[in-house]
Amino acid sequence: MGLISAIIWLFNEIQTMYHIMLSPIRGITHKERLESFYAGQAKNYDSYRKKLLACRKTLLDKLPFGGIWVDMGGGTGFNIEYIAQLGRLKYYTKVYLVDLSPSLLQIAVKRIEENG
Repeated sequence: MGLISAIIWLFNEIQTMYHIMLSPIRGITHKERLESFYAGQAKNYDSYRKKLLACRKTLLDKLPFGGIWVDMGGGTGFNIEYIAQLGRLKYYTKVYLVDLSPSLLQIAVKRIEENG
């Protein structure tokens, strides 16, 4: 990792930790409060959570083929993209991604548009 990459990585880590620990949570409804919490971390969400969810890919590898898949709290669409990269998405009759955070869902929509 070069110096510039290390600085960018460190900045993103600090920014994400700030939004997790110090940024005030605003909103009246649960949805508004969740969005307030996740909006500032959305762009770095997957890279930061990768460390916290180390077994995510192992779990996804064990999903049964076929049927309908509802990814509750699917956020940025990481899980769906991962299954698609394995070539297994085509085996599901329907796939739904559900999340309360519009910021995370925007990343999921962009991800789906970029990858088909």
